Amino acid sequence: MLSSKKGLKKILVAIDGSEASIHAANYASDIAARGDSCCTLYFLHIIPPKMPAAQSSGYFGAVPIDYQKEIRQKAYEWFDRISAKVPKKDHIHMIKKVISTGTSI
Repeated sequence: MLSSKKGLKKILVAIDGSEASIHAANYASDIAARGDSCCTLYFLHIIPPKMPAAQSSGYFGAVPIDYQKEIRQKAYEWFDRISAKVPKKDHIHMIKKVISTGTSI
């Protein structure tokens, strides 16, 4: 349990759109709200560097640009859903990122 005077300064939550990841983000928000010190919530979604062959563009499984845009849009919809439930407190800050990369992370 966190005391009212101390808390976590940074919390990273990976979001994939599943109910479990949304629940984890809500839980992280609750933890951030318990403390009085500044806390930054980092919500992150990573676009996979490759797709299964059945969904690929034919270029060695590369993720097509249009599909990347679709994934990015969905991720920001998830972030909006999560942000709506984050307690409105001055000491809680949110950073939302979608990362795409040509190599595995």
